Amino acid sequence: MRIEIERRHWIVFGVGIILLLAIFLFMYITEVRPVTQEQERLQTSIESLEEQLAAREREESVSAGDRISDRYSLFQRLPSEPRQDEFLLQVDRAEEMSGSQVLSAVHLADGPETGVQTAEETEPDVTVEGEETAEENPETTMTAVPEEVESMTYQFIVESPSYENAERFMEVIDDTTRLLHIHSLQFSGQEEWIWREEEPQPLTFNVVISAYFYSGDVEE
Repeated sequence: MRIEIERRHWIVFGVGIILLLAIFLFMYITEVRPVTQEQERLQTSIESLEEQLAAREREESVSAGDRISDRYSLFQRLPSEPRQDEFLLQVDRAEEMSGSQVLSAVHLADGPETGVQTAEETEPDVTVEGEETAEENPETTMTAVPEEVESMTYQFIVESPSYENAERFMEVIDDTTRLLHIHSLQFSGQEEWIWREEEPQPLTFNVVISAYFYSGDVEE
């Protein structure tokens, strides 16, 4: 009889434990698990938003860097001030690299640029004193430019040992990112002096060059 009672107690105890486990499992499935899943979903959404934000910040950083680079390149081509000393240093560099000598440098004028000549091949007017030639020039058109674009114009008289040195002088002048325009290039002397190989004589030429700059307000 005593053994039967104890057996019943163990059965009731076991059934109670099973019921408790069932209740805990039911509560987990209906309450705890949905909350956990929602937390995981929110965490995933937050991580995704953080990644999108980081990617947008990287794109904005790259875009800002590109704008700064483009702005720098623009100011190299068209500075916001005349930068006269910088231009004359380029002329000194050309003088040294070509073995030429600048005999005189005359600052002709500063002022707004009314237009820019454009053609399929833009070449400066090249003449040789004492020679009468008729050359066909390409058709040119005048392109309007903003009134804030101004130019400073210089006339240089240069002496070079040979035509090749003179050509090198002009190449170095043109080897710059700044916007320049060579208006004219005039050689003095006879044509045979330029090309004759024996007994070369110094070659003197006159060149007129304009360097452009932007005089308007520059946005920060």
